[in-house]
Formats: sequence, C-alpha cells, structure tokens
Amino acid sequence: MSEQVRQDIPIGQEKVGQWHSLDYSYQPSDLVDVPLKYRGEDCKDRDMKLRKGVLKAFISMVESAERDGVIIRCISAFRPASYQDILYKRAVEKEGPNQKSTAKPGHSEHQLGTVVDVSSPEIDFGLKDSFADTHSYRWILANAHHYSFYISYTKENHHEKGYIWEPWHLRYWGNHVPD
Repeated sequence: MSEQVRQDIPIGQEKVGQWHSLDYSYQPSDLVDVPLKYRGEDCKDRDMKLRKGVLKAFISMVESAERDGVIIRCISAFRPASYQDILYKRAVEKEGPNQKSTAKPGHSEHQLGTVVDVSSPEIDFGLKDSFADTHSYRWILANAHHYSFYISYTKENHHEKGYIWEPWHLRYWGNHVPD
C-alpha cells in the first residue's frame, strides 16, 4: 500500500463515485470522533469519524431535528479504502459482481470523511428503504440542505450515479451545491 495521501481534498470539490476514484490511501487529516450521543444504539463501539467541520454541521443538524421532536443518529461515517474492500467483497459474494449496493474501494464517498449514514429509532436504527417512510427522513428532505447535507443516491439519480437508492446516505458539501 502506498503512503497515506496527506493533502486534504477541499470539501465540495471531491470527485468520487462509480466512475471516479480516490487514491486508495487517501484519508483526511482532520477526522474526529463522532460523540456517542450522536450514534445509533448499536453503534456505540464502532470507530466513527467525520472531518471536523462536517461533524460540527452534523451536530447542528441533529440538535435542530431534536428541537423539532425528530431523532436522527449516525450509523456509519468515514471508511478507509481497506475497510471498504472488505464490504465490497462481501457484497460481491452475496449479490454477484454486478451488485450496485456497495462501492469498490476508492470509489466510496465514505472515504471522504464527509458522509454520514443516518437512521432513527422509528426503524430501530437500521439502514433500510423504509427509512424513507419516517418522520426523520421527511425532516431531512425539508431541512438537511440548511446544514449543507444532501442525499447522494436518490430515486431520481441513482441509476446515473451507479448505485442503489440510499435514503440514509447524506453527504456534506459545505458551500458547494451538488450536481
């Protein structure tokens, strides 16, 4: 494996996905732990990190949702390419080589440190399509953009992006608006 890429890609300018990859060793230098309070119930023991500014925006969004009576929690955050490789191989073994549920290592937005998979107690903190039927999801649709978070893989764009629809997958774009 090559030496870790030290230069952070500016938030909102990262191109990564089905057709654009990051260096396998890329890892942002400003990753910080997601506090336990903001994690799903079964995620307290997981290593969860986000870029420092992203965590600040995420906490602001979650606390705003709570003031509106909505609970949103982090289920997954930064993933190094080495861990994504394990998830990818597991998905290929289960679903076949043409699966669209798990990105190849280097092709996952999670490697940016600007993505958070979220859920709520309404669906027992699972990552399921039924998240789209929750109050939490409706709150996200109406409010997440105020905190610079956007759903990456929507019902409308998931085919062109090359992955399945993921109502729980939020990417922080900072001052940039996604394409």
